Amino acid sequence: MSEEKTNPNPLPTSAVTSSHKARFEYWFEYPVRVHPHHTDYGGIVWHGTYLTWLEEARVEYLRRHEVACR
Repeated sequence: MSEEKTNPNPLPTSAVTSSHKARFEYWFEYPVRVHPHHTDYGGIVWHGTYLTWLEEARVEYLRRHEVACR
């Protein structure tokens, strides 16, 4: 017979919610338009395209926060 191990002192929900709220206060959004050449015949985006989009988003983030981009 197996005994379930339970956490004797679980965190209250408010502790979890408040810590996540602070992390997403400065959220950055960078919308991406998917073009047909980014996809295969099934309409699935090719995984290599994500690297390009991440680099574009990184540069845009730096521009918006006025960090020198060269």
